[in-house]
Amino acid sequence: ASLPKFLERYGLQESDLHDHWDADEDQDWQDGVDLNNNGRYDREEYAGDDVGLDGLGPDDINYPGPDEGECDHKPSFEAGIGCEPNFNMTDNSENDMLGLTAGP
Repeated sequence: ASLPKFLERYGLQESDLHDHWDADEDQDWQDGVDLNNNGRYDREEYAGDDVGLDGLGPDDINYPGPDEGECDHKPSFEAGIGCEPNFNMTDNSENDMLGLTAGP
């Protein structure tokens, strides 16, 4: 795909481009801020999308506590297990919708 098509697809300008993770083409995955560097997000800290494979962070109802991939400062995905928000299969703006067909 060419750069102009990429920019058009995601509604970006070339000046909007910045380093991003593979499988986050629209660049919307947001890291959290572990202010006290204790290796987990406390309620007063911003977890962003770095909430682990269960997709739940400290501010979510029924939050069971930190899980795999949480507070590691990179997007996590494991097929058949889970994925962090705004990344890979959970990023609705990046879904290719492969296999969909239209009726006659």
